[in-house]
Parts: sequence; C-alpha cells; structure tokens
Amino acid sequence: MTKSTEAEFPFDSLPLDPTGPPGNAWGRFGKDDQLGTLNLLTPERVVEAAKEIRTGVRISLDWPLSMPSHPSFNRDPFRQEIVLRSPNCIFDDVLSFNSQGSTQWDGFRHYANQRSKQFYNGHTVEEIQSSDVIGINSMCEHGGITGRGILLDYADWATTNSISVSALQSETITLEHIKQVVQDHKLDFRKGDILFIRSGFTAAYNKLNDQQRKDLALRSSPDFNGVEATEAMVRWLWEHQFAAVAGDAPSFERAPIRGPTLTPTSICMSGSWEVLRVRQMLSLFSELLRSIEIQHRMLSTQSYNSVNNIILPYPPRQRHFVNVGRDLGDSPTWQRAAGRSRL
Repeated sequence: MTKSTEAEFPFDSLPLDPTGPPGNAWGRFGKDDQLGTLNLLTPERVVEAAKEIRTGVRISLDWPLSMPSHPSFNRDPFRQEIVLRSPNCIFDDVLSFNSQGSTQWDGFRHYANQRSKQFYNGHTVEEIQSSDVIGINSMCEHGGITGRGILLDYADWATTNSISVSALQSETITLEHIKQVVQDHKLDFRKGDILFIRSGFTAAYNKLNDQQRKDLALRSSPDFNGVEATEAMVRWLWEHQFAAVAGDAPSFERAPIRGPTLTPTSICMSGSWEVLRVRQMLSLFSELLRSIEIQHRMLSTQSYNSVNNIILPYPPRQRHFVNVGRDLGDSPTWQRAAGRSRL
C-alpha cells in the first residue's frame, strides 16, 4: 500500500492537474499510472474481503455474449460459427462480437474528455492509436479486479416503496433516492469498494419480444435510466472512494447524457478523472438474488489479456455471488466471487 494510493484528496481540490479538464484527478497515482482507482484494491483489502466467504453458494451475474440480441448505438450483434475440424472429430468455435455489446468493463482508452479529446493522465488520440498505453491489458496483468462488492438494488427498493421504474426510458435515479437505499438497506461502504447499482434494465429487457428488442435498438434516441448527471452525484462517488462502479444498464448514468460537463460518465470514464472503471450490463436480475438480503460480496474478475484492448468483455459463467452468511433462509450477508473461464 503506497502513500500515493492512500493519500486523501478532497473533491474541492480537483482538478489535480491545472492543465487538464475540469475535475480531473490526473497524477493522483503518478503520471505513468495504468490502473486508476484499481490501485485502491490493495492486498490488505483483498484479504479482508476474502475473510467473509462462508458457504460458497454462487449466483451468476453474466449476460450471454449474445445479449442484448439487438445492441443499441448501432453496434454489431454477437455471431458464433461452430467449426468441425474434419476428418477428426473435433469442434472449434469462432466468435465475432463488439466488446461493448454485452457485459464488460470499460477501459481507459474508450471514452475521452469530449472537449479536450484527452484520455487518462492527458494521453492523446495519437497515443491511443500508436501504442498500448492505458490498455485494458494492464488490469489483466495486475491480476484482474478483486475486492469487496456492494449491491445497491435501486429497482427492488423503488418497487417496495411504490416508485415506478422505467428502465427503458430516460429516467433519473436521483442521488436522494440512492442515499435512501443506502439507509434503508443498511449498506456499509469502505474505501476501495466496487459499487453495483441495479436499475432494472436487464429484467425489463428480458421481457421484450424480438420485435420489441429490434425497435428498442433502432430508436433515434438511446433512452435508458441511470444515475443523475450532476456534480453532486460525482462528488458522492468521489467521497466514497470506490475502486470501480457498475450497473445493469447500457449506461451508468441516465441516457442520453444531458447533464453539465462534470457528469458521472464523463468524469469516471473519460479523460477527467479516469480513476474509476465503469462496468455495464451486469445481469443483476436473478430471482435468488432478489429473494434474499444481499449487501456485501467478494468480487474477483479476470478475462482476455489482449494488448491494446479498449473494452474488457466477459464470457458467460464467469461471475457469481458467494454466500457468506449462515443459510439462505436467515437473511445472510453475502460476498461476491467469480472464477476465471476459458473459451
């Protein structure tokens, strides 16, 4: 655990680099850093997270690579070719997909500050095109993402409190509501946690028929619910010192983005902070997941180690919850863990 990793920077001290965009935290972990707030996932924090595992019951969170069947934002759908290696009785498969199409971690090379055209720590478009700087492979080489995950189930809380949820519309999950979920569900945040927000998108999408999914993908405006795009939301994320944030919708914040410059997406993903990894379209809809009390879990993810990658996609059967309480019928606390899969 280095001094720079544990140094505290108040939100009002941003920007750290006066030559960069508003709100940036460039240089917090050094000018050559490749990991951003994943630096907060220290060995000590991983050990503490692992101590809570008890029963080992697992719940998968992954969507298949083929979902959504009709991706939005004009992205190509998943394709699979099964190849018989004649004359031997051996099968291979060849997969073609956009790494943004299904469950993934967004990498630091994906989304620049749209005004300055700069990425994390000031890297330029030319650097992204000509080198492997801030590639997602740095996360893989570091051992993946392993730490303490926190599920903030907004969709369940809203239903319980008779608040309508329109996950397929441009609806805001307000910071006020998020704070109320934290209070009502007695969530306990620690530095370096990975925050998961369940908006209800995945469950809503699964109820659509094929034509409705096509119509959704072809909409002129990609409307999805998500967290509010305000400086107050950004401040809240910063002050809780999350190592990463994630959700079950195509966008972490309400889409399309209509907020000011300091929005969660432009700060977390783009060249402003570039210290949070944003993971999208997690399959956070399991009936078992919703039928029991889930708060804390151990998270461990790893996938393709490909140099220059922009996004880190995940194949099915890779992520799951692991029970750490007493038994399923006794309101257990949970820890999330995931094994590594091979294609």
